Amino acid sequence: MRRSLIGFWLACCLLAGTSLGAQQTATVTGRVLEAETGKPLAGTTIAVIGGASSTTSNDAGTYTIQVPSLQSRLRVSHVGFLPAEISIDGRQNVDIILTPSASSLEEVVIVGYGAQKKVTMTGAVSTIDAKKLENRPVANVVEALQGQVPGLTVVRTSAQPGNQQIDFRVRGTSTFSNNPVLTIIDGVPSSLDRINPADIESISVLKDAASAAIYGSRATGGVILVTTKSGRKGPPKITLNSSIGTQSATRFAEKVSALDHALLSNEARANDGGAPKFTQAQIDKFSSPDFKQVNWDDYMLRNAMQTDHNISISGGSDFNDYYVSFGYLKQDGVLMNTSYERFNIQVNQNLRITNKLKLGLKLGYIPSITTSPTGNQVSSMLTAVAALPNSDDELKTADGRWLARADFGTNPIAQASEDAGQTIQKGTRLSGNISLDYNILPQVKLTANYGMVRNASRLRDYAKILTLYQQANHDVVQSRTEFNSLRVGYAADIQHNANLLANYTQRFGDHNLSVLGGVSAEWYNQETDGITTRNFLTDDIYVVGAGTSDPTFWGISGTANDWSLASVVGRASYSFKERYLLEGSFRYDGSSRFMADQRWGFFPAVSAGWVISKENFMANIAPVNFLKLRASWGQVGNQNVGFYPFAATLSQTTYYFNGQPNRGVQTAGAPNPNLTWETKSSANIGLEARLFRNLLEVNLEVFRERTSDILMALPLPTTFGQGEPVQNAGVVDNKGWELELAHRNKIGQFTYGVSVQVSNVTNKVVSMGGVSPIINGNVITEEGYSINEWYGLRSIGMFQTQQEVTNAPFQTARTSPGDLRYQNNGGDPNLINSDDRVRLGASTPRFPYGIRINAGYKGIDLTIFGQGVGSQIVWSNGWTAQNFDRENSTLRVYHLDRWTPETPNARFPKTRMGSGAARDGINDRFSSFWLEDASYFRLKNIEIGYTLPSQLLDRFKIQRLRVFVNAENALTFTKYLGYDPETPSGTSARLLEGRYPLAKLYNVGLNINF
Repeated sequence: MRRSLIGFWLACCLLAGTSLGAQQTATVTGRVLEAETGKPLAGTTIAVIGGASSTTSNDAGTYTIQVPSLQSRLRVSHVGFLPAEISIDGRQNVDIILTPSASSLEEVVIVGYGAQKKVTMTGAVSTIDAKKLENRPVANVVEALQGQVPGLTVVRTSAQPGNQQIDFRVRGTSTFSNNPVLTIIDGVPSSLDRINPADIESISVLKDAASAAIYGSRATGGVILVTTKSGRKGPPKITLNSSIGTQSATRFAEKVSALDHALLSNEARANDGGAPKFTQAQIDKFSSPDFKQVNWDDYMLRNAMQTDHNISISGGSDFNDYYVSFGYLKQDGVLMNTSYERFNIQVNQNLRITNKLKLGLKLGYIPSITTSPTGNQVSSMLTAVAALPNSDDELKTADGRWLARADFGTNPIAQASEDAGQTIQKGTRLSGNISLDYNILPQVKLTANYGMVRNASRLRDYAKILTLYQQANHDVVQSRTEFNSLRVGYAADIQHNANLLANYTQRFGDHNLSVLGGVSAEWYNQETDGITTRNFLTDDIYVVGAGTSDPTFWGISGTANDWSLASVVGRASYSFKERYLLEGSFRYDGSSRFMADQRWGFFPAVSAGWVISKENFMANIAPVNFLKLRASWGQVGNQNVGFYPFAATLSQTTYYFNGQPNRGVQTAGAPNPNLTWETKSSANIGLEARLFRNLLEVNLEVFRERTSDILMALPLPTTFGQGEPVQNAGVVDNKGWELELAHRNKIGQFTYGVSVQVSNVTNKVVSMGGVSPIINGNVITEEGYSINEWYGLRSIGMFQTQQEVTNAPFQTARTSPGDLRYQNNGGDPNLINSDDRVRLGASTPRFPYGIRINAGYKGIDLTIFGQGVGSQIVWSNGWTAQNFDRENSTLRVYHLDRWTPETPNARFPKTRMGSGAARDGINDRFSSFWLEDASYFRLKNIEIGYTLPSQLLDRFKIQRLRVFVNAENALTFTKYLGYDPETPSGTSARLLEGRYPLAKLYNVGLNINF
């Protein structure tokens, strides 16, 4: 009996324990997120500490795991992130936040003809992760690079859809000639203007000669490498990104009212000693509450839509991976009759044919359509409308007919409208790359690839007959276009690139060796053709055959050119314990742009690195987690000298004999058979550090460069009879620094990251071939100083009394109180003239910087990105800058702050007629007064998103769904008075009214992963 009771008790205990264990076993789900961005992490390993269960997160970052108890702990690991141990604490939904670690240095960075581990890199290379490009509503990927990389300066000089003009430079200006950045997409030189940002995997910016020397004769401007996405092993993954937004001009200087215009105009004429233009009756009319003021700026500018949609499918197996994407962008312009439409198709695939042979295929197709007013009327419309004073002139009649201005007799908005015609440019870009990798031995790989980029465009510019009617009588024609016309143009170019490379890698204990060598060939062809004709029978049919049959009204043009490049490349990298690093590279280039005996150039580079943190003496220095010192030297070249500057070329001309035109031939300039490329020698020192448990990241670069044999057209006597030949004559020194700081952290479920980058570069002219200085308009270039410094009179305020005018050096006979006063600087002490001009500062921007802030809490993520320029002096000129520039121009509201006897400390001098920096009058000489501080900070992008919980999405088979709103160019902080401090830069006057306005955009969208 007793044994039976004991057995029964043991059985009950066993059943109870089993039941209790069953009750405690549970399922835990959640998401794994990156601390800095709040984005999901796929492939993260989650395991139960002390248990057997483990799992990995999917593409949406979600995971599911069985745990023996809700009091269990989880161990989490992901390559490049700090490992973590998580207490479940009774929860069944646990989100995990991982912080990047120093092991991110193990990441692979794309460099010239290959890839390297970040920890062993010895050159100055900056990378831009694809995450920083996600959801940015930009049509040109170069826009998204602005403020992202220290040393990379991006300035947008026009924002016209499909015709954006963006000037971007790596480490400033180091030459007098054209020195563009070499941009390479998937190994093939190509421009970045049409590539879809959604297809980009990574971007590398090669800044010093050590990293760029392997691109030899084209790398003095720096190199940008773009790699498109590839598939990864796993089931098909579908990603959909879609957004829609509205655009408007960033800033646009407000005109004075019609009343203020009349009063200021009369005031200016009185200051000039003239009679008033506007009568008292007109002034009373303008001041009447019944006066209907019309501002034609409001008709010219508009809110415009932009849509961007992208879908991609990717996946793969052990033998095959693929990535296929389709993109569509439609961007309407903030100015009428302008738009841009683009499709992007990208197909990337890798096939493992055998264990030793791999085939890679990349194919891209990009058709686009750009629409603009006929005859490039955008600039003339902006310029003309900027001058128009506000009045009661209407734009159109009630039935839609265009009216001419009463004061001008024209209508620039009508001339830019589709009723006046339209330019349609259809473009296509076809790019392809095929590569074969063959492993002869485990340590030796042969790579052969061929790449091609072909651009083609067809332009059709048709101008209709435009009729304008009078303001006073809508039935009377003011003007009508004399004839209609058509211009058709076709252009095509193709660039080929072929490489055969051998790569040897070997590890000998603590020693790592990598050697790359091979040959490269590139060749390029371009052709253009054009036809113009006119006098079409109807504005509805625009084909060449419908134009006039009179050949005197026909125009025919055509050009063709080509060049080629043959090269030998090599690189060897060595590391010991990944502590001591050494690398050398070279490129031996032969270019068809030079004579045979000047054709070949050798461009070497050497660099070294020391990972100090791996030394034994650093073991007890806890704040330092990683510390690396780098140094490099190298040479790169610039072959941008035109196509045939070494050869005597001819051009056609027309001469008349007996009143009849005849074809003639003339020389097209003086050749220089001794011409060769510019050479830049560059030295760079870099420091990389990760501090305080990887909470702070520091990257510092200091560099010095010398560009010699700079291509210059030295002045020759006019008796030479031809244009000056280009010669290798100049020498310029550059020096600068770049700094990046980044901090990221996690506090509970709140994650954040802050990063700042800033740089500076200056140049000094060492030699100009004996022709120093060169004064070109309002800039001077002289040995011992920077390139293109502003050069003019120095303004020292405004005259306040007639006595000051009398006692000062003579300026003009009509100078009086309220006019600008100039400093006498060594010329005639009694006269202000050109001898009194002095240097007024650098014309190039300095201290470009960027700031990024990321934050995340549970499913909410926030990104704030700002960009700016710390110092920039620009010449403000034109109708939006100065006083009245001509008879029918108007002023801006800020011009109301002008000198009068009652306001002696005003911003502007007294109002005068015909005053402006481009004219030779009383206040309009080029001087420091018209040089304006255009430094700025712009909130480039702010985005807030929310990722829905995975529990809500599982039933719809959706891995991830995120909704977001963002704003591009939302806020600008600057002292600059014009409508946008960002555009343009350089030595030209800021005739802002003639340039397409930059736009700010407010956007909503969603990201879905299936």
